[in-house]
Amino acid sequence: MVKRRGNLIIADKMVKPPRTQSEIQSDSIGDPIVAWGDRTSGNYEIYVKRWNGTSWVEMGTGSASGGGASNNLGYSEYPSIATDSAGNPIIVWDDDTSGNWEIYKALCAVSL
Repeated sequence: MVKRRGNLIIADKMVKPPRTQSEIQSDSIGDPIVAWGDRTSGNYEIYVKRWNGTSWVEMGTGSASGGGASNNLGYSEYPSIATDSAGNPIIVWDDDTSGNWEIYKALCAVSL
């Protein structure tokens, strides 16, 4: 519920948009990889896609559909992307599935 007090607008609780917190990084050949937080499915999840030169594609089955790369019951937020020594993307995010906020990760093998 939103209340107005003079020029101030006060919300009883924070409402987050369906898509938030995105990150972009280049893969080993320079094509972009994007990870983002999304609650369209009803739960906050992390999704990942890469550009293959003609279109945005999933990085493995389900990385950008269903429950995404996180696919769990907790809040999965604030993705970040790095690459390992072989150039494979590593996606990490904050997650409270265990009941505590922890860092989770997914290694995405890329076939270029």
